[in-house]
Amino acid sequence: MDHVRDTIDREVYVDAAPATVWQVITRPEHVRRWFGDDATFVAEPGAEGTVGWDAHGEYPLRVELVEPTTRFAFRWIRRTGVDLRECSTLVEFELVPEGRGTRLRVTESGFASLPWPPEERTGHAEENAAGWQRELEELVAYVATLPAEPGSGPGSA
Repeated sequence: MDHVRDTIDREVYVDAAPATVWQVITRPEHVRRWFGDDATFVAEPGAEGTVGWDAHGEYPLRVELVEPTTRFAFRWIRRTGVDLRECSTLVEFELVPEGRGTRLRVTESGFASLPWPPEERTGHAEENAAGWQRELEELVAYVATLPAEPGSGPGSA
């Protein structure tokens, strides 16, 4: 029996309200600034799209869950020509208000059930684990460049 890591869990504090973080994870014009070089999708359940990196190519995704300002999920795989129903991982974002900001949790699961040899599934999980660490750091840095939210300054309730 192989012991392929099935799930990646990452968490980060973002110094912005959940509504802002929601926009940053669900609107392609923002996603292109922190996650990939290109993104085309609509944040609606069942919508299909892509996310891509200039150096790595373009990969399919399908939106699975949309609960505005609290939860967003999509299926994807870093391979081309693959049916997402048969070969994909599920990426789930959970946004939790924390102080003046948002605790953002990202979970990617399904690596153990990918129809690949164990060493390939393990490599994919390891690459994505490192990738989510970098991408979330980029998300936090990107959000810091956005204009301040109305009512977020000193003395606001």
